[in-house]
Amino acid sequence: MIVDDFGVKYSTRAALDHLTAAIQAGGWKLKINLKGDKHIGIDLAWDYENNTLTTSMPHCVSKGIARFAPDVVLKGAPSPAVYVPPKFGETVQYETVDNSAPASPAEKLWVQQVNGYFLYYARMQNPLILPTCNDISATQSNPTARTVAATWRLLNYLSSHPDHSTCYTGCDMVLKLHSDASYNSRPGAISIAGGWHYLGNISDDTINGTLHSISCRIPTVCGSVAEAEYAALYINGTAAAWERTVLAALGYPQQPTTIITDNECAEGIASDRITVRKSKAISMRYHWIRDRVRLSEFFIKWLPGNLNYADFFTKHLPVHDFDHYSSIY
Repeated sequence: MIVDDFGVKYSTRAALDHLTAAIQAGGWKLKINLKGDKHIGIDLAWDYENNTLTTSMPHCVSKGIARFAPDVVLKGAPSPAVYVPPKFGETVQYETVDNSAPASPAEKLWVQQVNGYFLYYARMQNPLILPTCNDISATQSNPTARTVAATWRLLNYLSSHPDHSTCYTGCDMVLKLHSDASYNSRPGAISIAGGWHYLGNISDDTINGTLHSISCRIPTVCGSVAEAEYAALYINGTAAAWERTVLAALGYPQQPTTIITDNECAEGIASDRITVRKSKAISMRYHWIRDRVRLSEFFIKWLPGNLNYADFFTKHLPVHDFDHYSSIY
C-alpha cells in the first residue's frame, strides 16, 4: 500500500519550509523532490511549453525479467497473449477447456510472483498487458502448463516492448468512458467487463492518455449478451462515480458523464428507453446504473463496436487489432 507519496502546490519557499518542519517535528522521516519528476515509481516528464505530461517506468520491465527469467534468452512476441480465433460456421461454439497438466508447486509460485509484479505495472503504466495479467490471475491459484505458457508469452512480449510511455495533454478535464463486455468468454460461464476512462475536452472527442482501465470478471453468471453489457455499464459507472468525486474535489465538477456502449439493448435499459419483460433474471445491483442515469450523473450513448475502445480489455485480439489499439493507448 502506498500511503506516503503526495504532491504539494506551494506559493513560497517559506511555506514549503514550514510544512516540512511541521512534519519533521512529528518524528516522521521525510524526503523532498522539488522537481516533481517521480511519483510511486513512475517517472514524470513535464513539458510546460507543449502542455503535456509523459509518464514511464523505464526500469520496471528489465528488473522483472532479470528477476524471473535470469538465464533465459527471450525471443520476444508481437502481443502479450495468444489469440484463439472462433470456429466460424459451427452451430455451437464450445468453450475452451484447459486439459493441460497441473503446474508444479515451484511453477505455481513463479507464475504468482511474475503476475503480481507486472500487474502493478499494468494498472499504473501499461494497460496493454492488463487483459493478459487478469487472465493469468483467474487460474494462478490452480495453474496448469497452459498458465505457465501464457506467463512466458507475457515475458516474451515485455522483453521486446520494455518501454511503454503515456502522454497526457492539457484539456478541459471532462471525464469520458468506454464500456464493453465479452459474454461467456472464459470457462465456467464467466463474462468479462472492460472499460477505458480518460479526460478530454468539452467540444471534441480528442483521445487523451489513459486515466483508468478495467478488465475484470463479471461477478454473476449473465444470461445474455445484453445482461453482460449492462453489468459492464454498472462496473464502469461505479468506478466513474469515485472519479467524478475526486475531480470535483480538485475543482473540476462534472456534467453528466458520457459512457459509450456498443449494445443497444443495454443502452435502452439504462436510459429507460425500453422495458425488459424478463428483467428479474438481471442481478438487482446492475440497475444502479439506471438510477444514476435518472439522477443525471451519467448519459449512456450507443456507438458501433469499431468505435468502442473498451473492447480491447475484454478479450485477446489478433496481432493486427492489438497493434491498432496500441497506437491509441
